[in-house]
Amino acid sequence: MANTLASVVTEFLIEDILYGEAEIDPDEDLYEAGVLDSMSFLRLIEFLDHRFGVVTDMEDMDMARFNTVNRVVAHLRAMNATV
Repeated sequence: MANTLASVVTEFLIEDILYGEAEIDPDEDLYEAGVLDSMSFLRLIEFLDHRFGVVTDMEDMDMARFNTVNRVVAHLRAMNATV
């Protein structure tokens, strides 16, 4: 698999949040699917900061803005993040 923003985010979610036990569709609602909750959302934000250098402002920390892999990728692109 090519190393893309989506693949890096998906790999983090599968390995670090779900412990390797799932597949994730990039348009799947991560909260409805049980992938993210309030604590794992904070882990995702921390990961984005450490991996991509993306600092998410408090006013941008709306869980709905990060409810799919594609929305996370859109956020990363808006912040000019690269793999």
